[in-house]
Amino acid sequence: MNIAVKTNDLFVTVDGLNTRYFEEGPSEERGGVPAIMLHGSSLGSSADVFRRNVAALGKQGRAIAFDLPGLGLAERPRDFDYTWTGLGRWTGAAGYRRSQESESDHL
Repeated sequence: MNIAVKTNDLFVTVDGLNTRYFEEGPSEERGGVPAIMLHGSSLGSSADVFRRNVAALGKQGRAIAFDLPGLGLAERPRDFDYTWTGLGRWTGAAGYRRSQESESDHL
């Protein structure tokens, strides 16, 4: 069964990198702590693996999925700190300071 999902691509510049993301649900002020989903780092991976999850979770609260730098439709940096600390700084620079993070190569 093919289910259409209407989550739209958005772009933001984070630490000088143009990055694609999509989100659903109420604003952080109204929806509490957002769930931020970060995909795995295998070749060809992107935030698209979470598109249906973001749409479903957005009905309960705020859900956001980013393309990691250098993957999906995000710009490729010369170097990037791909540790949890580095990713936390990067999502913080995007304006998401409090989050529940989950990592997955696939669902």
